Amino acid sequence: RGFAGPAPPRPGMDAAAGAKAAGKPPSAFWQMFREYGSVFVTVWGASWVVCFVPIYGALHYRLVPYDGMDALYQLGAHNFFDLTKWSPQVVNAAVAFECNEFLDLLRLPVIIAATPKIARWLRGAR
Repeated sequence: RGFAGPAPPRPGMDAAAGAKAAGKPPSAFWQMFREYGSVFVTVWGASWVVCFVPIYGALHYRLVPYDGMDALYQLGAHNFFDLTKWSPQVVNAAVAFECNEFLDLLRLPVIIAATPKIARWLRGAR
């Protein structure tokens, strides 16, 4: 149908609708997004940045005993890639990004608990 009218929904396009059709409840992330929208996204994004910056700083300023390049050498990546052409800042950012993603296991429950309170506070402040 494409140009003649709206295309029918394709399977898997909407995670919440797909979960509903499969008989599963939508994830807590999507429930919070639907209910609190921009407040949830802002709180989640801010908490992501607040965690990323110290991890990257610790790697960059060597506050931990290794950085991203050291980790690549220890894993033997120098046998497969020419690491001398790689930027240490980009490698540290990639390592910090992945470490930060592991923190989502701890961060998401805290954000889910805090978002309704923050939303009520913001609504009361207006």
